[in-house]
Amino acid sequence: LDVGTGSGILAEAASLLGADKAVGCDIDGDVVEIAHRNLMSDGVAPRLFTGSLRSVKCGSFDLLVANINAETHAMLAGEYARVARRAVIVSGYELRDEVRVTSAMAAKGLGVSQREEMEGWVCLCLCRDDHF
Repeated sequence: LDVGTGSGILAEAASLLGADKAVGCDIDGDVVEIAHRNLMSDGVAPRLFTGSLRSVKCGSFDLLVANINAETHAMLAGEYARVARRAVIVSGYELRDEVRVTSAMAAKGLGVSQREEMEGWVCLCLCRDDHF
């Protein structure tokens, strides 16, 4: 599940890499329309919806990805943990916000399994504590 899908690029990548079910969601309907057009133009069948994580069933995705700001990651940490069966990948925030994100994730049972940093931007791969 690509949360905050924006252009749809992460949902598209997942689909092209062989995911059985690659879905993107965003709270902005205009953005979802843009993502739909992008995926269609690239020959990828779009599976997108306008809405929040609250509309997604518990444990319905093995992997959740989100490239959004630190404040939103921290706010959605509980929803990430509820929806993702195995792992979460978060990016789109700067190094100065890393502690805020990791603390919020840890409080919801998501621990860092891998970390990448490039030019001051951070990407974390997190696993549910019961999947370490």
